[in-house]
Amino acid sequence: MASLIQRAIGKARRLTVRRMASVGPSLRVAIIGYGGIGPDHAEAYEATVMCNLVAVSDVNTSALAGALRRRPYLRVFRDYRQMLDEVKPDLVSVCTWPQTHAEIVKAVAESGAKGILCEKPLTLRLDELEEMAELCAQYKVKLAGGHQWRFHPYFQRAAELVKQGALGTGVQVTASCLGVLADNGPHLIDSIRFILGDRRALSVKCCAKREGNLIRQGMPAEDGAECEIEFEGGVRASFVSGSLADRHFILIEGSNGTVEVTRDALKTTGGIEAGPSIDLADVYPNQFRQLARWVKGRVSTCPISFENVAPSTEIMLALYDSARVGESVPLPLKNKGNVIGQLYPVDKAANIAEPTAIVTDQRPLDERLAMDGGSRAVTKWFDSGPRVGLPEALNLAKVIISRNMNCTEGQMVNRFQQEYADLLGARYATASSSGTAAIHCALGALSLNPGDEVITTPFTDMGTVIPILACNCLPIFADVDPLTGNLTAETILKKITSKTKAVILVHLFGRPADLDPICELLRIRGIRLIEDCAQAHFAEYKGRKVGTIGDFGCFSFQQSKQISCGDGGITISNDEDLAMRAALFSDKGWQRSSAGRAGRNHYFLGMNYRMTEFQGAVALAQTRRLPELIAARRAGAERLAAQLRNVPGIILPPQPQGVNPSWWVFSFTTDQAGTGVTNKALSGALNVEGVSVATNYLTQPLFEYDVIKLQRTYGESRYPFSEYPWEVPKSEDYTGFHQANANLGIFWSHNVQNKHVDGVAKAVQKVMTQQKH
Repeated sequence: MASLIQRAIGKARRLTVRRMASVGPSLRVAIIGYGGIGPDHAEAYEATVMCNLVAVSDVNTSALAGALRRRPYLRVFRDYRQMLDEVKPDLVSVCTWPQTHAEIVKAVAESGAKGILCEKPLTLRLDELEEMAELCAQYKVKLAGGHQWRFHPYFQRAAELVKQGALGTGVQVTASCLGVLADNGPHLIDSIRFILGDRRALSVKCCAKREGNLIRQGMPAEDGAECEIEFEGGVRASFVSGSLADRHFILIEGSNGTVEVTRDALKTTGGIEAGPSIDLADVYPNQFRQLARWVKGRVSTCPISFENVAPSTEIMLALYDSARVGESVPLPLKNKGNVIGQLYPVDKAANIAEPTAIVTDQRPLDERLAMDGGSRAVTKWFDSGPRVGLPEALNLAKVIISRNMNCTEGQMVNRFQQEYADLLGARYATASSSGTAAIHCALGALSLNPGDEVITTPFTDMGTVIPILACNCLPIFADVDPLTGNLTAETILKKITSKTKAVILVHLFGRPADLDPICELLRIRGIRLIEDCAQAHFAEYKGRKVGTIGDFGCFSFQQSKQISCGDGGITISNDEDLAMRAALFSDKGWQRSSAGRAGRNHYFLGMNYRMTEFQGAVALAQTRRLPELIAARRAGAERLAAQLRNVPGIILPPQPQGVNPSWWVFSFTTDQAGTGVTNKALSGALNVEGVSVATNYLTQPLFEYDVIKLQRTYGESRYPFSEYPWEVPKSEDYTGFHQANANLGIFWSHNVQNKHVDGVAKAVQKVMTQQKH
C-alpha cells in the first residue's frame, strides 16, 4: 500500500512539473558525488517542481548504477568535468568530500552554471573559502551551503523567540552534536548562528581529543571536542561533539526561561510559547525549493546563501586552530592553511579517488560507456521471479475445497513426489519443507554417528552445512575449482580420512560437477554421496539428471530457484532402503500404515519436515513447467555464451561434452593479466550499462561465518567441535574458493529474452574494448 501511495505522489509531482512548464523553464540540475547524500538531493529537487535532474557524476560506479536504477533517464559520468562540459546544467549540487569542494566549485562556476549548492563544510581551508567567494562573484554564480536547519520550523521558531526577546536577558547557549567537528559541527554552528540572528562571532576556544587515530572522509579526525564560541553582545555558546555527545540539541537559556530545539521537537520553559506542532515532512525539500526560486531570480535572497553560511565554516576552522595552539583564537581567522592537517599531521590520509580523464574522442552515445555519459546497453532488466498462473491457482483451490491441507490426508504432495521423481528418472522421492530439510533427511537416513566427518564445499548456502551439524557430525571443507566453483575429485581426496562417511556435493549455479571421478573415488572407499541440487533442477550429466547419480539428490523450491513453491524441498533416491529411511526421518520416524494409531511406532529420531498440501499444490504445477522453463534458460545462456566467446579477455567456465547446466547463475571471468580489466571493474561498468551482475556470491568462505568460526551450536557446548578433533580451516588455503568467488555472476531466468542477451553481450564487448590496457 505504501509503495502505491508513493507512486501516486510521484505521478502527481510529475503532472505538476508539466503544468509548471507554462510558468517558466525548469532548472537543469546535476549532482556531483551521488554515493552518499546525493539521492536525497535528487528526491528534493524533484519535489520542487522547478527543477529537472538531468545528470549525476560519481567516481564509484555502484553509485552511478544506483542512480540509473531509480531514474533510468539520467546521464551519468565518472568525471564531473565531462558532465559539466556536455550537460551544461543550470544548478549543481556538490556532495563530495570537502577536500574537493574548492576545485569542483571552480569548475562549475567556469562551466556557466547559475547556481551551486555545496554540502557542508564548504571547505577545509580558509584560503579556499575566499577563493570560492571570488570565483562566484566573478562568474555571477549563486553559491549556497547545505544547511537545512535554517528551513526547519522549530529552529525558525527558536530564532523568532530570541529576536523577540522572549527569553529575556543574559542569553547563553549550550549544545551538543554527534559526529566529528568537521562533519556535523558546521550544521550545529550554523544552527546556533541562525537562532542568534547570525550575529558576529568574536573568538573561539576548543579542546579536542584524538586517541583512536580516527579518519573521517579521508582526513584525520578527533574523537571528541569541547568548544566555546563568543558572540557579540556577550552571548556565549558552549557545545560538545563526537564521543562527548549523546544526542543533537541546542538549548538557549535566558532570564525568562529556556528553549530547547532538536530536529524532532521544540521544548520551552518559563511560560514561553512553543507554538503549534508542525508537520516536518516538507523541511528538507523546502531548502531546495527556496534555493531554486533564488537561482531562477524569483527572490533576491536565500537563507543558505554563501554570505549567510560561510562564517559557520570559518568558525569550524577556527575551532581546530584553537585546539592546535591550545588557547582562544580571535575572528576573523588568520590561519588560511590546512588547520586540520596542522593539528593532526599524518603521513598519508585515506586516498580520494581521482577523477577519470575526460572522454575526447566524441564517439556516439550508443558506443560510449554509460559511465562516461553514453547510452546504456540494456535499458530494462528481465524479471527473475517465478512463473506462476492458473495451474498453480487451480491446484491451490482444489486443496481449499478438499479441506485436506496436511499431506498425510491429501493427494497433492504424493502426486508431486511421484511426478518429480518420474521426471528426473528416480525411483523414490520424499518431499519436505525446505532444501535444508531435504539434505537433513538424506543425512538422517545414513545413520551417522556423532563425530563422523562429512566433506562439503565452503562455496554454498549455509543450508548445506546446517544438517551436518544437526546430525552432530563435523563439516570438513574441501576447496573448489576456480572456474566452476564445484568440488573436484582431487580436492575431495585431500580431505578424506578414516572418519569420512559422506560427501555433500553442490552443483553450484546449476552447473553439474564432474561426477564420474568423484563417484569412483567414493565408491571404492564406501563413502556416501549426497548431491545438493538446490540450484540445479533438471541439469544433466552424461545423459542422466543430477540428483539421480549419487545416493541421494536434494532439491530446493525456495523463491529464487528454477521452480518454486515459496519454500520446499525434495529428496530423491534409487535405493529403496535409503529412500524409506529418508521418508521416515521427515515424519518423526513414524511408519504410517493401515494399522492406524493402534500400530503406531516411531522407529528412530526424526524431524517433522512434512510439506503442506499448499506447497505440494504449487510444486506439482511447477514440476510440470520445469522442462519448458529450463529450455528457456538454456536458450538464453547458450546465446550469451556464444557471443561472449568472441570477446577477447572473457573466460567462460568449461562445458564438457554431455554436461548441460540448468543455469541458476550465468558466471564468467576476465583475463585480468592479459587485459588489465578486473572482475570488480567490469562488474561496476556493466552495472551502469544496465546489466545486473555482481562478484562475490559469498562475503567469505562458509567456515568464516560465526556459527562455525565461533562454534555457536548447542548452547555454550560448542558440540560437536568441542568433543572431536577438528582442524580449523584457514581461508588462505582455499585459493579456488577465492578465485571462484571473484567471478562475475548474473542471476539467470526463464524470462531472459534475446534483447537482454544481446544487450549484455554488447555491454561486455563495449567495456572490455574501451577499458583494456
